[in-house]
Amino acid sequence: MPGKSENYYIGIWYKQVSPRTVVWVANRGSPVSNKFSSELRVSLNGCLALYNSSNVEIWSNRVSSAPHHSVQVVLLDDGNLVQLPNGSSPFPPNPPLWQSFDEPGDTWIPGSKIGFNKVTQRDISLTSWRNIEDPAPGPFLLKLGSNRSIELWKYYWPGHEWQRTLNFMNQFSYFDNQSETCLTYSQHKGSLISRYVLDPGGQIQLLSWQEFTKRWLVIWRQPAFLYEIDRYCGPYGSFTGESGSSPCRCLTGFVPASQVDYGSGAFYGGCYRSSPLRCDKTDRFWPIPVVRLPDNARISAAGSSKECETSCLSSCSCTAFSYNGTECSVWYVDLLNMRQDVPSGQTICINLAAEEFPSSNHKKWIDVSCVMNQLLPITRVIGRRLCWILYNYLTRPLKRKPTYGLEVCTCPPYHVLEDNG
Repeated sequence: MPGKSENYYIGIWYKQVSPRTVVWVANRGSPVSNKFSSELRVSLNGCLALYNSSNVEIWSNRVSSAPHHSVQVVLLDDGNLVQLPNGSSPFPPNPPLWQSFDEPGDTWIPGSKIGFNKVTQRDISLTSWRNIEDPAPGPFLLKLGSNRSIELWKYYWPGHEWQRTLNFMNQFSYFDNQSETCLTYSQHKGSLISRYVLDPGGQIQLLSWQEFTKRWLVIWRQPAFLYEIDRYCGPYGSFTGESGSSPCRCLTGFVPASQVDYGSGAFYGGCYRSSPLRCDKTDRFWPIPVVRLPDNARISAAGSSKECETSCLSSCSCTAFSYNGTECSVWYVDLLNMRQDVPSGQTICINLAAEEFPSSNHKKWIDVSCVMNQLLPITRVIGRRLCWILYNYLTRPLKRKPTYGLEVCTCPPYHVLEDNG
């Protein structure tokens, strides 16, 4: 039962770490609501299976060989749950019928692996949780790519960079045999307990348990900055900063697609409109200044901000526009990867329904404000240029007084300064 969830799961966690830290969940997408009437047992086909209160199978493992009706299930000291024929040793060279290390969740612990199983033709990969309270599979995936590289959804690191960065704490090993291609790691002797976690937001983190403070410390993370994660805040969500409990915020006129996910730190679902566009003259634009503009804009030349606005209003599918003085950027798709308070940012005007504005006078002010905000980058450039010209003009006649009693000669520059001392 992760966090405050009222659902129940078959899971593995650290024995002497508090609060409970889950490293593997069996039925992550199929929870049970009553732990007293549910049962984990070996099914007739020899698989380990979980049954709910109605005796319906809701999860089972995938045994890699012919079914065995006489089996044992053992949780090893390294956190690996293995299924073996009765009487078999759980240690090499005896291969298990099944092991949890072949089906990891969001956590990579020493001895486990990521890679590709050549027998089952399946990836051995990490999949993020839906949110911190729900272990159901989320949208982010970390797997072993070609040339021993590590691939995280649309983010990529070369394998040698991974190893060079992290070998100070762990020892990585790469295997390629008849049954699998995989990357695994072990801890150096005397090292602290550590684990890798692919969090619900798409960031892979290396955490180390600090016995003195009784807490997990983040040692390393990639991508280093949350805004580098593609679609981190989802459609119509804007990244507002690394600090604070909520780095993402819905744009004005939009609300979270899932309040539960948003409140649990999973923002990838993004936001949706509070009020649909009417696609008539009542729709207006809300300006958001100093932002990193979203992806997938259509760019064209324009003589004014009003011309750019008109271009956007001509299509009901237009979601926003931005004008930089010479070019008009228009969006006809969901707004993605926006970031606020960027020093070199521009103003974007979001197309909203009339219901989002309190009065007609306010609507007119918003339209004027949007145009004025579009002109700010131009006026800033002109202003800086004028200040520079004025500064040069005012300071040009002034010269620094020389040291050692040297006087400044106001004669032509080929005259020599002399020491009067």
